Amino acid sequence: MAAGKSRGHSGVQNGNNQHQSSRGSTATWICGEMTQIKRLSTAVLAVAVLLVFGVYAWSLVVEQEFATSIGVSTPPLESALKLPYDVPPAARELIEKIKDATRIAMASGSADTEDISEEELKAWHRRNPCRSRKGLIEMYDRRRYARKVPPNPVWEEVLQEYTKLHRTCTRKVGNFTEYFLSKNESTGCRFAVTDVTPLSGLGNKILVTISSIMYAILTQRVILVSTKNLIPSYTCEPFPGSTWTLDADQFPLPAVNFSASDPWKEDKEYLKLIDQIGIDMSRGKNLTTSFSPPGSPASIAYSVTAVGRWGWQPVARFYCRSQQEFFSRVPWVYFTGCIYTLPKLFVAPIFRPTLEALFPYRLASTWILRSLMLPSDAVWDRVRRIDRTYLQDADRRVGIQVRFKDGEEMYRRMNDLVNERITDCVVRNNILPNVSQVSWGTNSDQQQEHVEYNDPTTSTKVVKVFIASLFSGLMDHLSKMYVQSPTVSGENVGFVQISQGQSQHWSRGEDMQAFTEIILLSFSDQLLVTPVSTFGGLAEAYGGLTPWYIEYREKYHGPSCQRAQTVDVCNQFTFKKYSCPREPDIHDKLFSEVVPYIKNCLGIDHPKGIQLISDFVS
Repeated sequence: MAAGKSRGHSGVQNGNNQHQSSRGSTATWICGEMTQIKRLSTAVLAVAVLLVFGVYAWSLVVEQEFATSIGVSTPPLESALKLPYDVPPAARELIEKIKDATRIAMASGSADTEDISEEELKAWHRRNPCRSRKGLIEMYDRRRYARKVPPNPVWEEVLQEYTKLHRTCTRKVGNFTEYFLSKNESTGCRFAVTDVTPLSGLGNKILVTISSIMYAILTQRVILVSTKNLIPSYTCEPFPGSTWTLDADQFPLPAVNFSASDPWKEDKEYLKLIDQIGIDMSRGKNLTTSFSPPGSPASIAYSVTAVGRWGWQPVARFYCRSQQEFFSRVPWVYFTGCIYTLPKLFVAPIFRPTLEALFPYRLASTWILRSLMLPSDAVWDRVRRIDRTYLQDADRRVGIQVRFKDGEEMYRRMNDLVNERITDCVVRNNILPNVSQVSWGTNSDQQQEHVEYNDPTTSTKVVKVFIASLFSGLMDHLSKMYVQSPTVSGENVGFVQISQGQSQHWSRGEDMQAFTEIILLSFSDQLLVTPVSTFGGLAEAYGGLTPWYIEYREKYHGPSCQRAQTVDVCNQFTFKKYSCPREPDIHDKLFSEVVPYIKNCLGIDHPKGIQLISDFVS
């Protein structure tokens, strides 16, 4: 359901005014016209100095604009003026590890390097346009009431070095399929292939992918994204001069059920190998001879997440230091699943210091998404068109995401209850203004409450509400409420909903529509989301927003909503303890006992999950 261009649902603007503005005229006098120049030479010198400085400043701006136009990740203008920033030791160590991996790859085979010429870079950007690379951050900075996510120059420096590694390895390897099947390890490059469980929604796809990306960067692996999950078809290539797209029709991804002929090995086989190595070492055998022989399938490729098992995610032992030390020997690892696992990288002792150094405020998901998971031009054009037509004239924006996970039957059963709770939530928490005649329920005999209100003609404030839902129930309910009665504050409230598909489908077109709505939700100043929904979770992470969870439990008699405890998404359906028998200092302890900023997800959301708590509230 598309809203009309005027402020309101389908062209209806609940009786409130359009924006009104008036500007006073000003006169500017040029002082030079009224001042006698006594020393011409001094004036000429001053003008010359100003011209030189102006040309220099202009050149810096042009250089920055050029870099932005071709999509190169460059430091901001302040960095061009040599303003220093501190790189924490753990982050510097990661940067050096990435540089070392690049040098090893450069030294192998032919004389090609990671360098890319200006012409090659321009050609790459012509083939891989991405207007959101610049425009996305500008849209977030436009918000008036949401806290701005600060820049992160350390993370940008890491990405610049990782891009060189990615570009070097992909150039050296050439054909990924041939390189993999030949069990070639000549480049010294290592790879992480990421995929998703079939029938996963877009939120799951992207959150699984960013978890894999972060692991790849931490371990100096080249991230490759399977075309089977569709993500490369509606996101921008993130690494200039390279590609992360892995053709699933050509590349032999792991089979659903492993067989002896499968070039991939299941994670449990690798764990058995590691256990045997531990036994051999305890008996005095040499580690290198105990490890699988070079070139054998066991040392080439492992599926980190077991194929064919529901709830796919790395097993608990994957996050132990001893396991990661052995995994560093494996050239290819494969991730699949539908579970967001980035918080567990923070609990891994081998990764935690680096992640803390990379991400002040622990805004990891927000920075990763905004820098690497950018909407393609096809999606971005749709986002901008909808924003310009229906939303950009708002003084304040509210996003509401409503999902009925069991489909139409759940919608029919719970629509009235959910509408009532959302209305109560937005009014009680001053997210939307109250109206003069309040009847929040749906029963005709419900008592109405009269509220005094201001004359709406005295206000020019406009609140736009963007609703993302497969059903029109909330849109109909709220628009009727605000059309029938003026607001107490005199604010104008309009509603926009661009789709109501009734049921979820899985296709490229459906994903593109979902991506459009997620980005539009993330532009909100305030956000309400459905619990246990990665769709809403992704919007909060992109937007750097601490959302409100809508209360969906049918027999629950407490508050109608609850504020989230972080901008990060819940790692659902997960274990909460370490399982590291070779590390007695942490073995069998709760993550929250060792890492204070890892907590259980809220009961309203997912009590069987854990969450990364950020020091950032918006």
